Amino acid sequence: AAPAALQSYTEYMKTAEAKAKRVKQTCLPFPVINTTSHLQSKTERLILNFVVQTMQPLSIVDDEAFKKLVTGLNSEAKVMCRQTLTKMVSTEYQSRFSALKKTLAEVDWMCATADIWASRHRSFMELTIHWLTEDLNRKSAILALQRFQGVHSNDKIAEMLCKIFESFDVSNKIVNVITDNGSNFVKAFKVYSIDAAIQRVEDDGNEMEQESDEDKDIREVDFPELEDTGIVLPPHLRCASHTLNLIMTQNLEKVTKGREKAKTQFKKLLRDSFSKCHAVWNKVGRSVKSSELVRNLLGKNLIRPVATRWNSTFDAFLVEYKMAVAPVAWALDKLQAENECYLGHLAPVLLKTYQRLDDIVRSKSENTFGWIIAECLKDGLRERFTRIFELDTDDAKQELLATVTLPWFKLRWIPKGLETKRTEIKTLMIREALKFYKPLDCAKRSEVNAWSDLICEDAEQPEENTDAESAVELECLKYLQDSADSIAGLTAYPTVKSMSVKLNTPLPSSAPAERLFSYAGMVLRPKRSSLSDELFEQLVLLKLNFKPPN
Repeated sequence: AAPAALQSYTEYMKTAEAKAKRVKQTCLPFPVINTTSHLQSKTERLILNFVVQTMQPLSIVDDEAFKKLVTGLNSEAKVMCRQTLTKMVSTEYQSRFSALKKTLAEVDWMCATADIWASRHRSFMELTIHWLTEDLNRKSAILALQRFQGVHSNDKIAEMLCKIFESFDVSNKIVNVITDNGSNFVKAFKVYSIDAAIQRVEDDGNEMEQESDEDKDIREVDFPELEDTGIVLPPHLRCASHTLNLIMTQNLEKVTKGREKAKTQFKKLLRDSFSKCHAVWNKVGRSVKSSELVRNLLGKNLIRPVATRWNSTFDAFLVEYKMAVAPVAWALDKLQAENECYLGHLAPVLLKTYQRLDDIVRSKSENTFGWIIAECLKDGLRERFTRIFELDTDDAKQELLATVTLPWFKLRWIPKGLETKRTEIKTLMIREALKFYKPLDCAKRSEVNAWSDLICEDAEQPEENTDAESAVELECLKYLQDSADSIAGLTAYPTVKSMSVKLNTPLPSSAPAERLFSYAGMVLRPKRSSLSDELFEQLVLLKLNFKPPN
């Protein structure tokens, strides 16, 4: 009976009715995770970060010792080949720079530093970008380190700068481009900057007003070749640090003041001292025995001057020389502090430097020559920064207003006895602040004034210009009288704050360009000189622009 019943049950379970009634096991919707793929992706990103941040050659991933290191840490990890790593560098570069473009699109004002660097028989145009947040914290990034082929002429420089700015869509946002005093850069901006273009238009307008009809016909015939090249650069600023370095080097060769005997003795002593120091530096640099002897005697190696490190001569030279040039070295340190320095620091730093040099000159001694050096540097400062020392409200307008709109300076940095200049700068500030004034619109006025509905619509209203002028003047005067000296205090003065953010966006120095060259030299080492231009740029910019991934 039992086998018959079992057979009957088996036949029933095969029927459609039994299958419909059968209870199915519940399926839990757990996600399927490919742990091997996730681990491999993380490993590749860590290897990419290691190679970029430590500036390793890409071929390291093909090295057996490196492969054993990675697999020894995790037996399931695999090391990609050099070709795959190269593609990852390019992909990461494109991704990060797309994000940078979005960031720059939200910035109102920025400045740039530019320079040309040469190594391994190749030249590169370097461009860094800097901007301020609402609380005046400085942010920086590198826009380009592109190959520059051919002669470094002013027109080629202008063309490349213009293309880079346009590729990031920042041409109309750059307040200033800071470069050194190289003649090619100076001429590029003298010919192609927006200020030069405006000046040419004004000059042409003045000439046309004075021309007769016959002259106008000749003018049209004589200048058909002056077509618009489409190259327009932002306004230019010369690097203050490089200018100070020129004062410390070139101006010492032009000692023109002081007693003739002292001047002659100083020139001879300076020349002899420099010659002896250079002989020692060269001997130590070329001889291992001499270098070891110096290290045993001093406990360290000698500091040697470097042309692109503008304080290195001060750090390496004689006691009396150091005493005389210490104020200028102090100014260089102040102006090269990228994250803590604004254009508004330039005028106060230069005035303080001049005062300290003057103190050295006044305390001159018959037995020393330090005062002659200080006097020469003082004259150099006056010659190269005349517009700032004269507080010229036309030629130094940007620098003066940048200083006044920094809460810790305001008008406190102007020396006593210059009340007329103080009043001129105050008037200039009020006039320029009108360009930054943003009146409240009707919607905002109705929100802040609960009684606005009681005002008659046909009542006489004050003229908008008069209202704006009064509001700006009152805000500026309140700001100047306010004893607060913190950035947070600018919140109460929105017009002054807007002006301060724009005017203090530029850096007084192009030192960031020199720092970039140091890293570029570490990447383009002799054994890596075969790197392509594109890959070299990608490696340097990934190294300096972005934080390592977690």
